[in-house]
Amino acid sequence: MKEGLCVMVEKGKIYALRTFASKDKTKQYFTAECLISAPQTTDNFSGLNQVTIFMEQEQYSNVKVAFKPGQLLEVDLSVVLMGNRVQYSVA
Repeated sequence: MKEGLCVMVEKGKIYALRTFASKDKTKQYFTAECLISAPQTTDNFSGLNQVTIFMEQEQYSNVKVAFKPGQLLEVDLSVVLMGNRVQYSVA
């Protein structure tokens, strides 16, 4: 394991799936918009945090089969912390 690397699992809820292409149309990107289930409350905010998760086409296709528009799809998220960066992926 790399120094400074911390891996954990967190609950999340996917509320949207998106695809888009690079400017030059040579690469296709697949994303899921996800709410993190741990509520956050500060003086200016009360609710759930949102993250965008980039994934491979195969994983996107599998999630898309289970996802129903207008509903939240509960998933386990892999969270990797390294330095000041956080990377989420669908577990």
